Amino acid sequence: MKKLLRLFGETPFSRHAHGGVKSIKTSLQNVIKTHQGINAPTATKHLAISLRTTQRYLKELSEEGSIVFKGAPKNGGYFAKSAFPENV
Repeated sequence: MKKLLRLFGETPFSRHAHGGVKSIKTSLQNVIKTHQGINAPTATKHLAISLRTTQRYLKELSEEGSIVFKGAPKNGGYFAKSAFPENV
């Protein structure tokens, strides 16, 4: 995959400002806001990072309260916290 990206002039982190943690987390939040209900493997494809890295950042964002996981572990997905009203 990395070789293929390099052929087209991209590295796995070229979509992120400096490949730093903050920019990856921000990119992941944006993907979740755009694709409500996305799962970890699909988010991995959008960001061109490993599944384990995606899972780590999803966990951090969940602990921060920025996102929430809804549904069963097998077929559920992540949603932006702002997508759910607080008083429901």
